[in-house]
Amino acid sequence: MTKKSSGVLPVSKMPLSVAAVSSYLDTTVLGSTLAVLDSVDSTNSYIKKNIAALDDGFTVLSASQSSGRGRLGKSFVSPEGGLYMSTLLMGREFVENAEQITVRAAVAVRNALVEVTGIDDIGIKWVNDIYLHDKKICGILAERIVRKGFCDFSVLGIGINVATTADMLGKELSQIAASISDFTQVDFSKNRLAACILNHLEKTLFVKDKAHHTAILDEYRAHSVLIGREIYVSNGEESVHATVLGIDDYASLYVQYDDGKTGILRSGEVSTKLLKKEDGR
Repeated sequence: MTKKSSGVLPVSKMPLSVAAVSSYLDTTVLGSTLAVLDSVDSTNSYIKKNIAALDDGFTVLSASQSSGRGRLGKSFVSPEGGLYMSTLLMGREFVENAEQITVRAAVAVRNALVEVTGIDDIGIKWVNDIYLHDKKICGILAERIVRKGFCDFSVLGIGINVATTADMLGKELSQIAASISDFTQVDFSKNRLAACILNHLEKTLFVKDKAHHTAILDEYRAHSVLIGREIYVSNGEESVHATVLGIDDYASLYVQYDDGKTGILRSGEVSTKLLKKEDGR
């Protein structure tokens, strides 16, 4: 005898919904108001366009993006199979210390992914990517938004390759990026993952005491996939080889170049390419 199909979708195939995400939420501010879309140009852009009607902590989620963006103006490929979300942050601390948002968000996203998937060796690639086995599975983009000459709010965008296939990513991108589904058979809901991210974000973003902030930065360092590794540092058209020595208290990258000189790299100035462990020079 063969079992008849129950007609029930696998958890991972369940569509995003406000009710489902809300059922997993344990937050006070983040996700207090939610919107779920089938597709959007960019979740960050959606918030910026509708800011006048939105509350602090508003979060929009989408199953795909047509014009996703990453750091330094780069595009962020966002086909179906991923989870794309942005959150509005209106507090002054997010305007004045926006450079810390990405660090805190990376720790939160990493911890949420570990909780939902059970995969513990998920790492953070400075400054805004989440990596698994040297492949990018998530990108984070924090933007400070200026209106009428004043910077008065920030938008935090997160894009995760949940079950995005190599064909969807394209040949070139699939060399450096992958999906969570490539590494685990665990069947988890994107609704639960979205809520879990917001739950962890509220624990890391709303931190004011120095000791707690230091603990988050230490966690960021502990899960870095760059420290002790060789990278290429790009600034415009120039690309140079370096070894990562550490991450300082301002979340800048501390590197040593081939000539023995050391330097500090700040996130808004450069991009880095991780050399695979098996790569020769």
